[in-house]
Amino acid sequence: MKKFSAEELAGIFKDRPLGTVEKCRYFSVLMPLVEKDGETYVLFELRAKHMKTQPGEVCFPGGRIEQGETAAECAVREACEELGISKDDIEIFCELDSSRNSAGSVIYRFMGRIDYDTLSYFSLSENEVEEVFLVPVSYFLENEPAIMRVNIGPTEDYKEISKSYGLDMYEWGSSVSEVPVYNYGKYCIWGLTGRMMMNFAETVKKNAAL
Repeated sequence: MKKFSAEELAGIFKDRPLGTVEKCRYFSVLMPLVEKDGETYVLFELRAKHMKTQPGEVCFPGGRIEQGETAAECAVREACEELGISKDDIEIFCELDSSRNSAGSVIYRFMGRIDYDTLSYFSLSENEVEEVFLVPVSYFLENEPAIMRVNIGPTEDYKEISKSYGLDMYEWGSSVSEVPVYNYGKYCIWGLTGRMMMNFAETVKKNAAL
């Protein structure tokens, strides 16, 4: 095995693009706002039922960030592909709080606007989108979500492996993950999307003095 000098190690890392220690996947989504008859709505997608991951779940337009594109560019590209519209149909306002799930995925989120008339010529991607629907922003400001609580703890092989390495004196506790659930008619907005909407509603209420 080669023995490295400090300078050689520094050379390996000096100009290397920074990442994260944990293996992460990076995604970006668009939270589209649609204005109609004096009220502002949030546009959601219902994932196609034949998809391998999270079929039939409510989500925002979005997907994995490709090499060489920014998170904002990804959000717009994915929205265009899934809704069948042009990037000129999307006005990006700002970046919102990001999220990291237990599977190691980092999700960036952007708020933008799509004109209501644009909905009339949506051409949904059959591979990804079952349908789209609108929910008034006021619904999230006036209704608190139900909260499901999920226990997260060590795996079954934890004790055996920790004992073999002399680490069985440490007791890993369990934590509780809170999963918000909004019930809007026939649609269940929950999980990561529910958590994002709860964060959005809390931010609006905190800063608008409602």
